[in-house]
Amino acid sequence: MNHIVSQFRQSASHSITSHKIMQLPQLALQQQQLLQVLTYGASKAFCLNTLRAKQIDFLNLGGVVYCTSLQLILLFKMRRLFGFQHLTANRV
Repeated sequence: MNHIVSQFRQSASHSITSHKIMQLPQLALQQQQLLQVLTYGASKAFCLNTLRAKQIDFLNLGGVVYCTSLQLILLFKMRRLFGFQHLTANRV
């Protein structure tokens, strides 16, 4: 899964870096607020509609939804939310 995300980052790095980079505390706060709404077992349709309503950009990869602006991956199994992963930027 990390391979998919890193490949996406490389192919779309120009579009991601063109956005205004959020400060870490604000990013963490937005992630936390979103995860309070999206509980484990929530349907994929509910999660995607919530992301759209909050105008959060995301990439739907089937069982994985990558929220680019929040650096967050939502994991789905049988169309139900069963996990998430925060991403951190690796700087060279």
